[in-house]
Amino acid sequence: MPGTDPGLELKQLEVIGSGTHGVVYRARNTATGQLVALKKSRASRLLKRTALRYEARVLMYVAGHPSIPTVYAHGRFPHFEYLAIELLGRDLRDVVEEKGQLPLDDVLKIADQLISGLEHIHGRRIVHRDIKPENILFHKDNPSVVRLIDFGISRPCVAGPARICQPSVEHNYIVGTLAYASLNSHLGIDLNPRDDLESLAYTLLFLLKGSLPWQAYSEHGSSLGRIAQVREQKRKWTGPRLANYSVAEFGRLVDYARGLKFTEHINYARLRVEFANVYGKRIIPLEWRVHAPTSSQVSSTRCPVEIGHLLSIQIISRVSIEGYSLQGLADPWHDPLLSSRHWPTSVRPVIVIDTAFDETSCLFKIQVVSIGQGTPDKPATAASGVSSHIAIRNRPSTSSTSGQTVALRPVAKYAAGKLWPVPNAYCYAFPRALWFYCLPNQAITRGHWKVEGDDLQILQQRFSKPFPRVFSTNRIADPDLRYETRMVLQGTQIFVTLMALNPSHPSTRGIDWRGDRGLFDESTMIARRRGLEDGYYQWTGSPVEFDDDLGSYEEDDYELYNAPQRERSRELTLNDGFLDDENAHGLCRITSVT
Repeated sequence: MPGTDPGLELKQLEVIGSGTHGVVYRARNTATGQLVALKKSRASRLLKRTALRYEARVLMYVAGHPSIPTVYAHGRFPHFEYLAIELLGRDLRDVVEEKGQLPLDDVLKIADQLISGLEHIHGRRIVHRDIKPENILFHKDNPSVVRLIDFGISRPCVAGPARICQPSVEHNYIVGTLAYASLNSHLGIDLNPRDDLESLAYTLLFLLKGSLPWQAYSEHGSSLGRIAQVREQKRKWTGPRLANYSVAEFGRLVDYARGLKFTEHINYARLRVEFANVYGKRIIPLEWRVHAPTSSQVSSTRCPVEIGHLLSIQIISRVSIEGYSLQGLADPWHDPLLSSRHWPTSVRPVIVIDTAFDETSCLFKIQVVSIGQGTPDKPATAASGVSSHIAIRNRPSTSSTSGQTVALRPVAKYAAGKLWPVPNAYCYAFPRALWFYCLPNQAITRGHWKVEGDDLQILQQRFSKPFPRVFSTNRIADPDLRYETRMVLQGTQIFVTLMALNPSHPSTRGIDWRGDRGLFDESTMIARRRGLEDGYYQWTGSPVEFDDDLGSYEEDDYELYNAPQRERSRELTLNDGFLDDENAHGLCRITSVT
């Protein structure tokens, strides 16, 4: 009865897991000594619809099956929400990563339990929506039993016709986990029991093989690019192809789930019988090809350019937007709207003033200043610091030029004794010398002319200005500084092709010598699209630091909880006919956590 709950006092112990909005601890009931799993999530007291309270209600509603963990208590305190549930063993992904693929008989036992568990959950008109190996855990004391966890995005089944997202949303969002999501999730269609079954099929195949054929595609490229790549790969991999002459029942499960109508009843009993008949069968190991980056992605130990050389470069739109690592995968899907016809870029002359090796991406990057010809346009003004121009002369000067000119010297191998043939040329950078990435397979490229010595130092000192980091809640008035700040905050990698530059050769007639903004406008255009691909939509306003308006928390463990909850979506609601009052159904309150 309400009001008789004595409450649960818990002692928080070590971390045993983590998720999107919090951390999972081992904890002890101080009254009984019982060990439990304690989910702890940062949540302001201002929130009215919290995640863990909802998950507790769903768990209580679907209780009563061996595949469902027991829920003990729920609590709200300043800054945090807690949920105490049954303490379990290791998850299936962890086991596969340590020991490799599981024996067939073990996978069949797991399949039987989870098909039965889904029948129970779906019979209660709940769809899980995130079936995957990480959400299936062994029982702590009985490793022959598994439990299905993480009902945080579960919701009631949809009784009417399936809703479909607008096309603009369809490719931007996936429900569940990318590698295990159903094709319907990729297409923006409401998820129902059939989609849990498709995700279970992918999970079982992962347990048998230790991977999925589209696994690598979910790890390379932009956020939207990964979704599109995995979607196209799933379309290619039918059930028989996935089963690969091994255990046909697993392939049939994929096709059966994909072929179900939105509200069509699943024949769980038939599925369990089919898998039961496989026990003891000798199988051919699954041998699908898991695409890995090719040798073209292994970066050279030598930078493809030398500092001071004059080259021509062209931004590679598709690679910069999709991500370079995607190019090394076999048969990747390419968005036709990212072609060079839709995203044209110019070939521009530059001088390389610095190079570096990026330890994170294992790629070389170069810092360049642009070269223009003719009378410079009137310099624009920008708070980010527009450079002045430095004229280019043919010969070293015998007198001081006060940093107003630099000399281009011929490279003996290519232009010995030749003077720089372009009149009225000048160096400039907008808003400063920019950095660009080289592809791993970029050929060694040497210029016909170069800048060296004091002249190189002049370019470096004039144009290598540090970026003025701006984090402000006030609008940044200057749009160029605003766009540059966006690029830096995103960490956008802009890739270029490097080419030798011989201005007297007919092949160089397509080079763009115009302007005073150089590569900046093309870079921001591409960075903005890459930002959209990764979910950064607000390029028009000022970049700001994350503003947590749901309550402050500044303790030493802040980093563990730096993704606080927001108001739970109205989609995640248990309406009439579902459990409403957890206290009326025996859920204890957590009264203290120490």
